[in-house]
This record gives sequence, C-alpha cells and structure tokens, in this order.
Amino acid sequence: MAGAKKVLVYGSYGYTGSLIVRYAADHGVDVVLSGRSHEKLAAQAAATKYEALPAAAEAESGTDLDNAVARSDIAAVLNCAGPFTRTFNAVVQCCLRHKKHYLDITGEIPVFEAAQKRDAEAQQAGIIVMPGVGFDVVPTDCMANYLKQKLPDATHLEMAFAAVGGGMSHGTATTIVEGLGRRSVARKNGILVEVDSGADCKTIDYGDPVGPKYSMGIPWGDLSTAFWSTGIPNIAVYIPTPRAAASMAWISSAVPGVSHMTRFIAPRVGKWFVPKWGPSEDQNKNGRSYMYGEARRERNGVVEERVQARLEVAEGYEHTAHAALECAKRAIAQRQGDQKGGYFTPASLWGHELVTQVPGSGQFTPV
Repeated sequence: MAGAKKVLVYGSYGYTGSLIVRYAADHGVDVVLSGRSHEKLAAQAAATKYEALPAAAEAESGTDLDNAVARSDIAAVLNCAGPFTRTFNAVVQCCLRHKKHYLDITGEIPVFEAAQKRDAEAQQAGIIVMPGVGFDVVPTDCMANYLKQKLPDATHLEMAFAAVGGGMSHGTATTIVEGLGRRSVARKNGILVEVDSGADCKTIDYGDPVGPKYSMGIPWGDLSTAFWSTGIPNIAVYIPTPRAAASMAWISSAVPGVSHMTRFIAPRVGKWFVPKWGPSEDQNKNGRSYMYGEARRERNGVVEERVQARLEVAEGYEHTAHAALECAKRAIAQRQGDQKGGYFTPASLWGHELVTQVPGSGQFTPV
C-alpha cells in the first residue's frame, strides 16, 4: 500500500456515491469509479473523467472486484453499494486479502457487528476497517465520544437527530421498506436485544429551530458503534415521529398476524413508493440536521449526574459525502505501519473533533 493514493468508490453511480464523486476533487481525493453496471459506469466516467472499473461484489475471489482492489495504486475502498448486508463480506474480504483500507457508508447494525468481528484480521493485515463514515454514524459517534469524555463513568447514552429539509435516496428507502414489520433493537446492559418498534418513545428538545418533538427509538448504527467506541452499556437513538406513526410501528411489529402480513406486503407494495433517486441539489445545500445527546450515570434507577449537548451539521446526504471523503483522506494519509490496523469507529480513531472538520458542521454546544 506504500505510495498508493487512490480510493476505489464501489457503487459510485448510486445517489450517495455520485455525491461523493462530485466532491472528491474538493477534498483532494483521487477516486476510481466502480460498480456492477458497465453502462452506468461508462456514463459516469464520461461525465467526470475518472477511470472506471466494472466489478461485482457477489463473490469473494476470482472477480473483477478482487482484481480492482489488488491494484497497486489503490489505497482504500469506499463501499457505497447498499444494502450493505449484501456487499460487505465480499468487499471487506478483498480488502483484507490485498491489505487495503475498508470504509463504507452503512447504517446497518449487522454490518457494524460483523466488521467488529473482523478486528483481529484487520490488525494482522494492518488496515483500517471502518463502516459508517457518513451521516451514519460520524456525527452521532462523535457526539457519543464527546459526552463520554465529559462523563467518563456514564451508564446510559441517548442520542437523537432531526432533519429540516432534505429527503431520502432510493437505497435508504429500500432498506427501510425491507425492515417494515420487523422488531427493533436496543442496547441494554451491553447486549443488543430485540424490542417492539414504537415501544420506546419520549419528547426530546432538539433546540432551535426544531424545538421539542415526540420521538421514537430506532435501530440506528450507534447501538453498535457507540458501544464499541465508548463502552457505555445502555444506548438508545431517537428521531421525531408522529404519535400515530409510532403506534402503527408498534402494531406492525408486536402483533404477530399484523407483523407477518406487513413483512410480506411491504417489499411488494413499498417498491412503488421508493424514490428513484434522491433529494435535489437545493435540498442538499439548504437542509440541516440537528443532533441532541445525553449521557448520564445511574445507580439503582436514580440519575446521579448527566451531561447534554447539541450539534448542527449539514443535510444528511451532503454530510455523508463530505464526511466519507474526510475519512478516506485521513485513511490514505496514514502510511502502512504508521497506524495499527483493526476495526474502528470514526471517533474512536480520529476523536470527537472529526465531525467539526466536515464542511457544514458546527461545534458541540453544552445544554
């Protein structure tokens, strides 16, 4: 990997991959386009003037992907092809085999947990394995580590985020539809446990301009990453949700007949409502995201101390593009041998200040 400077962007022609490619030059990152569609890659290469390498992630060896990752000028792979439960294993296996850093923009808990289990292999290969370098989970991972620093013996961590403006991409919407009717997840006493969707709700004050909002617990990636980066054993993440929607989420996951029917119908009907692309450029530029975090120390159910903070960052996809490139730039700047390999979360490797270096981000504000 010595001397290698390029980042292979796998899934480069998807919505978020395209944003990353668009901003790559602004971050000083030289990218190589990749994905399974020859036609889409050819069009993207013609428009951007970047090199394109068609590849598929269905197999772990003997593929065009393996050959692309093996190239001597490739330092890291940035996987943008979701759902990542379908692509992670193949891509990370290529990275381990050829000693190239692995980054992705997933928010899927099974992927984070699978990546953590590759820690020993990544250490042996001397590479960084870091899923979640986008909106999932850079700002919340940095928030978690900021709060942990303020309250080192915290036993509970709660985070929440609200979006103003923006929208949803095809890939994100597809992942959500596939999860309808299924139970949610929580981190309790250090263990990931299944819980009924919509069962954990509370009102959270996101600050101006969002204010207090009824919010529902969701299976966000930090239920995995924040545990590995902070060691806090009880973690929950929330988003603003209308009470009726939270009630429907509970019914669709907790009532056996309804949950089974929802899991059957959702992928078949939901595909008609999934957007073909994603938010407009104006939505990306003008949208904002507002984070709230709280860490507290409890003993026998009594809160002994708590710390709270807020953070404002760019619209989710805009933040993802810039955060992913910032992480990729930092990864390739670390020559092999300068940094031990292993599984890392963004903040566990680069500190909570990482998010403040991403364009469009503010500073942490104590509450």
